[in-house]
Amino acid sequence: MRNKDLPQKVFSGQCVKGENTMATELRLLDDILQNYAPDYWTSTSRCEFQGRRYIRRTVSQGEAYDMAVRHFRNQYSILQVDVIENPYQYGRFLIRKEHLRKQGRPVVERQMYHPVLEKDVDQALEYNCDTRYYNADSNDMQCINKRTRFYAMPQHCESFFNNGFRKVFIVLSVLAEDEYSDAVVTDYDTHYYPMFVVITT
Repeated sequence: MRNKDLPQKVFSGQCVKGENTMATELRLLDDILQNYAPDYWTSTSRCEFQGRRYIRRTVSQGEAYDMAVRHFRNQYSILQVDVIENPYQYGRFLIRKEHLRKQGRPVVERQMYHPVLEKDVDQALEYNCDTRYYNADSNDMQCINKRTRFYAMPQHCESFFNNGFRKVFIVLSVLAEDEYSDAVVTDYDTHYYPMFVVITT
């Protein structure tokens, strides 16, 4: 990563933003969008994020679609796939990944899955899958001791939906200690970022 000294507080969303902080945040936003954003993102300007932290757009084909549905094919009927572009959370994720590597800790980036009720999707995306903000009470399929839970495959969290008609999965990139565990919980929300929302039957 080129910007080795990116301050985490800029992306925390919790600091008081003076003029210098706001200017720094805008420069970092530009840097993420122009130099680090995944290839399948379409947003390239800070203006697109004015008044919002993320963009959610529906896709029906292409690289992003294929990434999102790779573990759903032949198992579910796919109704909708949305790409999530959140440069703030993505920047925090990149910083954390770099810190872990510098510390010599194992870093395995895995595509994982988090089940949500459809009415909780907006809260999940706005608060980075912090289950305390969900409209519905979180259950043990979604978190352990307030730590968000992710699954290696969509089928591993199937029982969450109780055979409901529409099933909503948030697809995330997660920094895990290994590539084999069926489920992962993390202490910090910088260890993951939402990439896609997949709605199925």
